[in-house]
Amino acid sequence: MLKILIDLLIIIFLIIFQVSFLATFQTPYSNFNFILIGVIFIVFIISFKRALWWALIGGLILELYSIFTFGAIVFSLLLTLIIIDILFDKFFTNRSYYSFITLGLIGTLIYNGSLLGLNNFFYLLEINSFFESWNKLYLLKIFWQVILNVALLSITFLVYNYLKKTKKYS
Repeated sequence: MLKILIDLLIIIFLIIFQVSFLATFQTPYSNFNFILIGVIFIVFIISFKRALWWALIGGLILELYSIFTFGAIVFSLLLTLIIIDILFDKFFTNRSYYSFITLGLIGTLIYNGSLLGLNNFFYLLEINSFFESWNKLYLLKIFWQVILNVALLSITFLVYNYLKKTKKYS
């Protein structure tokens, strides 16, 4: 019960930080996606089940602040989580730094691609009125999100390994 409460508080804090603070920054620095980073980190380090809860709860809360059709973010996070888990189980079986960074890169691209594809599908069905194309500005946004997410995932992984080794030898 305590783990669930701690996870919920961390999710809420990260979303508030992302939506209220980082959204006011200039383009490169406003592209962090902390819930996606958390989902990738948790599925790689802890478990699929816990990452599933992060994707569901974090996605539902992010839906409240999104311009996309309700459910698009949750669907994109869940699709990303499932594909990352399959890739981790079948191809990237060791928990190395390079596997983690590669999965972070793939996960960010899958998330953004599925979110854009789902949004444009809903636009074609006339469910929403927001259409975003693969223009230069959107591709630049994805580029910066990949760079920033991979950088933050890299720092998170290295800090986690350092703390794990320090705890092991103390």
